[in-house]
Amino acid sequence: MPFAPKLRHIAMGVAMKVECAEPNAGSQHMPILIVEDDAALRDALCTLLQVNGFPVLAFENGGALLDLQQWPEQACILLDLNLPDISGLEVLSLIRQRHSKVPVIMMTAKGQIKTAVEAMKLGALDFLEKPLEEAVLLTQLEKAHQRYLALSGCNVGIRLLLSRLTTREREILACLAEGLTSKEVGQRLAISPRTVDVHRANILAKLEVKTVAAAVQLHVKQTVGQQGTDLQFQ
Repeated sequence: MPFAPKLRHIAMGVAMKVECAEPNAGSQHMPILIVEDDAALRDALCTLLQVNGFPVLAFENGGALLDLQQWPEQACILLDLNLPDISGLEVLSLIRQRHSKVPVIMMTAKGQIKTAVEAMKLGALDFLEKPLEEAVLLTQLEKAHQRYLALSGCNVGIRLLLSRLTTREREILACLAEGLTSKEVGQRLAISPRTVDVHRANILAKLEVKTVAAAVQLHVKQTVGQQGTDLQFQ
């Protein structure tokens, strides 16, 4: 059933973001960025998503979202099609230019199917007609999460592997990626070449690879992935 606007529990200002729930590493849900100019609906969405365990940031117009310098990792955007400052389609187009893998779900009024189709062509994952159905919304958010993981699954797997390494092992791997020998690594980090070799063996074991080249390849992929797709809070 459609859910009605609930508590107006979040103070909103013009063109400002509102941090409804602080994302944390233990959260099992992807952060949701809500862009909706209707304050009652925006607050209702915040409440609904918080109750279901989603970290949330809310914005009352497209410009406020686009002003955000850094975004939460693995975020999904709930984007209203009709915004007061810039159209939802324009916002979607700009999002796609900056963050190609971020899933976007458009929220539309009834009778806007043609425009919603245009949004799909611009890369929107799906569109939902208002009044929103709670069950449908939650299902679409799960679909968005799975889509993100499918697009960036390689980087997610690499991050999990590299998270096994200690700080010292990460330093040594970075040096190996520069092509340094054990002796050169030792000189840079003020440790013996034998110690470097021990760490190198541990690195290969933790990363489940057999050669330094393979370990370096994982390091490079992770570095490139962070530069291109990682989204984090400011």
